[in-house]
Amino acid sequence: MKKLVLFLTTMVALTAMAQEVQLRFTAADANGNYHPFQTVRIADLFNSWEHTLTYPDTVLTIEAGSITEGIADVEGIAAGLTPNYPNPFQGQTESMLRLDQAGQVTMRLVRVNGAVEYEESMYMEAGEYRLAIEVPTTGMSYLQVQTPSRNYVTKMVNTQSGGKANINVARTGEMRNSSARKDTKSFSLGDMMQFSATDSRNGTLVKSNSVLRTQLTGETITLVFNTSATTDCAPKAFSTNQRVFLPDGPYCGILAVNATLEVTGFPEGMTIQSADEIASLCLNYEHSFLGDHTIELICPNGQTSILKSIYEGGGILIGYPYGGNDHNEFDALSTSGSNNICDPLANMYGVGLDYCFSRNADYLLVDGQPANTNTTGEHYFSSDAYTDEVTFTFEDIEEPFYGNGSTAGTKTFETKHPSNKEQKTDYYRPEQDFQGLEGCPLNGTWTIKIEDNWAIDNGWFFGWSIELAPNCGK
Repeated sequence: MKKLVLFLTTMVALTAMAQEVQLRFTAADANGNYHPFQTVRIADLFNSWEHTLTYPDTVLTIEAGSITEGIADVEGIAAGLTPNYPNPFQGQTESMLRLDQAGQVTMRLVRVNGAVEYEESMYMEAGEYRLAIEVPTTGMSYLQVQTPSRNYVTKMVNTQSGGKANINVARTGEMRNSSARKDTKSFSLGDMMQFSATDSRNGTLVKSNSVLRTQLTGETITLVFNTSATTDCAPKAFSTNQRVFLPDGPYCGILAVNATLEVTGFPEGMTIQSADEIASLCLNYEHSFLGDHTIELICPNGQTSILKSIYEGGGILIGYPYGGNDHNEFDALSTSGSNNICDPLANMYGVGLDYCFSRNADYLLVDGQPANTNTTGEHYFSSDAYTDEVTFTFEDIEEPFYGNGSTAGTKTFETKHPSNKEQKTDYYRPEQDFQGLEGCPLNGTWTIKIEDNWAIDNGWFFGWSIELAPNCGK
């Protein structure tokens, strides 16, 4: 069992070629308020491994050993109380208590309403103890331990009622020095990582939005839960921030990037009845060749609708690819795949812009017409119409990035005209008009899929949002 220190975030450290990356996780609701969570799932999509942190309201250090690259869960951290395991649990669970000094210790099981279900005080020597815990009522409760040096609290979720409240204490040994369990899970800077969290409320498991990262450095990652206190059919908006490299598919073996959003708060069983109920869908990204990729929306039951097909749009720039029209001078290019074309660190990111789609009359297309108008081909995203000439000064290329030259400097170039999500203007018409999504459940996991099937060019994806406005039987 991992020995952890109670805190409000989880920390992991990944090592890449003797470089350590520390990641801290926290969670929030859609309004930015702290949201409790019990697990964080970490997946390295490049190296096909995943790891689950089971106590995210604590600090957990995952570090690489000096011999084996990868990650290792540090065990044997100093005096403290570990969160219970398993959690959630069915009536019985355990925790480990480590005391660095002898004295009177008080242990309590407390309900969230403050009711004390169990309390016991005893004199305990310094050392390590196993606490076998029995909880008779379902839902959330707290294990409180008061020691001579400090107080500890850990949150528990029981899913099975019955029995009696009890804590059985058994000494397992003396205090020991820290040790580490090594896991040979390879990691390199630039790996595509995916993170998500779970929370259990009254026995119901909910999950956060997934976050995709081309991991470049240490950072704090906020995992957002879209859970709603009410269930109704009022319009609801959901968004997620990402930062992921869109590699050249044919040469890099990664044809598609899938970014998900968790939609909640609509009545159970409610489905999409018409295209205008997908009121707004926006992507924020940059790419050096619009014709390279297909963009698809996938609803929770797997039905799909294409927003833009491959080969449509030609060489139009999307957002501000690094270097503008001169992006080839700063990207790693190869027609054989033998160079660094697939390495994110050799392909500095630019600036993403919002590109939005709608067939809802409350939103306006790029020429000012309502988005439900049957319009000409110029209103599709892949059209060569509606571009802007911009002048932009790019940031310097700094570590961990490398490439040709240190900076692109100031460049003037044409790029696809962006949408204004806040003003609901300058929207584009989706290629299939959101057809094929009728009957999709509103609640569940929605996915944007960007698939690159044409050689050479690449880009970066920074996030997406969706607003659903069901007609509610009107």
